[in-house]
Amino acid sequence: MKEKMQRKYTEKNVKRLVASAGGRCSYRYKGEICKRLLVSNNSVIGEKAHIEAIGKKGARHNPHISEEKVNSYDNLIWMCPTHHTMIDKIDDEHIYTVEMLLEMKKAHEKDIELGNYGTGATLYDTVIHDYSALSTLFYYVDINKLYSSSIDLPRFFDAEFGGLDEMVEHYATDLGRFYLRDKFLNKLFIRMLDSERFLWEKLKETFDIEHVLDGLNPIQKYECKLKRNKAVADIKWVNYLTCSYQENVENFVNAIRNRYPEILYAPVYDPFPDA
Repeated sequence: MKEKMQRKYTEKNVKRLVASAGGRCSYRYKGEICKRLLVSNNSVIGEKAHIEAIGKKGARHNPHISEEKVNSYDNLIWMCPTHHTMIDKIDDEHIYTVEMLLEMKKAHEKDIELGNYGTGATLYDTVIHDYSALSTLFYYVDINKLYSSSIDLPRFFDAEFGGLDEMVEHYATDLGRFYLRDKFLNKLFIRMLDSERFLWEKLKETFDIEHVLDGLNPIQKYECKLKRNKAVADIKWVNYLTCSYQENVENFVNAIRNRYPEILYAPVYDPFPDA
């Protein structure tokens, strides 16, 4: 007897799913387009909907699909709770077919790739684009820890440090280069990102980096031990780059506080809430 399949999503697949959808509901049918930004009252309310169902009693169940495939990016579509429920009704399985949902996902992600975040023309395209892009990015990067994760350098840094560059790369994989239409805000973001990259490269060049251990178990902190061929002058460079990074973070976060303060209070999305 075949074992019941589990909902086991890789972080890479979930990041790609949310980024490709622009953080918005992918539903569209007969001229109805949702594109709802799935953040409400500082909570992430988006859901991973299966195109081919994971359970035998679900809509569009494929008895031959593997657990890995059923939980993959290709078989998931990012939706609001209302439309997730709608497409999973057994009575409407003839409407929301596998082929139809794949086309729905493709059309939505293409729209997002082209920068069409809204459902029609608006005077506030720049605001909509930038808020959507930033909300998607900061689903996975805690904007409030950009500064604090580097506070103990050059001796230690938290695991969150360097996460911004990683998430920007995930975003670029499916949506192209991350940018903000607000030129001033985009300039502040690029300065912050570049300074993070410079600092990270200098850290790897100057120090041997090791997990801090609690007994035999690593914790979410890293220790920097000066390499044998490095000197005090190298530490001074790290100090300088750390201050530069922190200054750029502060300037960017202050700008976000003035334009999109709700982003500062939105929770970081947990792709494995039941783990």
